[in-house]
Amino acid sequence: MNNNSRPIPITVLSGFLGTGKTTLLQNMLENKKGLRIGVVVNDVASVNIDSKLVAQGSSSSSLADGMVELQNGCACCSLADELLGSVDTLLGDSRKFDALVVELSGVADPIAIKSNWNAAKMQGHPITNKADVSRVVTLVDACTFGTDWMTWDVAAERDGWVDPADDCAGQRKVPELLAEQVEAADLILINKVDLAGDNIAVASGLARELNEDAVIKEVKFGQVSPKLILEELEEKMTDVAVKDEKKKYKRVTPSDQSTSTENIGITNFVYKSSRPFNMRKLMTVLNQWPVPIKEELDLELLKEAKDGGYQIEGEEKAPSPFTGVLRSKGFCWFAPTKWSGPNADVYRHDTAMYWSHAGKHFGISAAGKWWGTISKERMAEFFQNDMKEYERILREDFVTEEFGDRRNELVFIGVGLDEEEITRTLDQCLVTEKGMERYRQELQNYMNTIYT
Repeated sequence: MNNNSRPIPITVLSGFLGTGKTTLLQNMLENKKGLRIGVVVNDVASVNIDSKLVAQGSSSSSLADGMVELQNGCACCSLADELLGSVDTLLGDSRKFDALVVELSGVADPIAIKSNWNAAKMQGHPITNKADVSRVVTLVDACTFGTDWMTWDVAAERDGWVDPADDCAGQRKVPELLAEQVEAADLILINKVDLAGDNIAVASGLARELNEDAVIKEVKFGQVSPKLILEELEEKMTDVAVKDEKKKYKRVTPSDQSTSTENIGITNFVYKSSRPFNMRKLMTVLNQWPVPIKEELDLELLKEAKDGGYQIEGEEKAPSPFTGVLRSKGFCWFAPTKWSGPNADVYRHDTAMYWSHAGKHFGISAAGKWWGTISKERMAEFFQNDMKEYERILREDFVTEEFGDRRNELVFIGVGLDEEEITRTLDQCLVTEKGMERYRQELQNYMNTIYT
């Protein structure tokens, strides 16, 4: 039984429709060894099939010690609100739990779930004193990983993925959602390895580079020890065994042999700059970004294309430093192109931009204001319950005293990456030192118009 002195740990199960989340959940409940587990099932269907499967199990009795259903499959904040209420309902009676498991829909973003739960915790929501999201487990279908990564599809174009009326979830890009679910995970299960053949190396290798801190395990039929899923309960299920198992499965553990990321050529590096991008220069480069025509993730072809060029719709293109990039993401700082008058975009000085690329999809969107737009004293008020994060931001993200955390910080993951050439190409898109002198003068002129 859970120790009442600490919140009940919540494990979040993430993964696309068909990856095996419900099968994993059933296997875990059938082998829970006396633990009392409450379940929250999220299904976009009008009739919640998943909840019926979990409730029935392999016998006429329920596998779960308590269960509530979510009907909202959206990846947005409304799901987090409903989740708080559902957990409250589950814990509202006399039943006691050792753990809770939340099965998300295939389009749910576990990063958003964790962020919204933490926000509720900082705001003092009472249910966060009773339970806490402690672990994200993401299932990946090894058979479809490569095609999902290279598809143009959005979620609404996948049969049964979302409610047709849910525009928010329907517009999620499949490769980007796949990347985010992998990046959010504490444990990544590469499922269906008995069917995937050579695709296993691609799925495991890229997952490893997307999330170096996660435990990664290759499985079939969603069969994995509950010890890995419910890590927070390791002292209840033999401390040494769980710790040894976690160490054993760090990185990638297949059924019979390990998969080397180096062997398939996937590497990563982080590009950093304390000067902003010149918008026009950067857009010129991005408009030439190589987009492969293949529907499968072919790592060997990408390696060859790095030196020999690539092909789009039958037209040969020159080699590009970005040809082998599979995933890139991070924060950008754009210099305003016009500081005053009609069509002025001075807002760019204060606005952090989020760069996100996965497979064939690429996008740059506003990500809110830089912390450097407010005083450090005001900023500290947002971190009253997490001063370590406040100190980390000041230490790691505030790269200059003059401009605070305004910066470019982009991670690139791919095959045959030429860090030097990518860095050189991006450096050529930065505002020059002379341009920064004009930047400072324009900024001063703008500030003078505000305060005079």
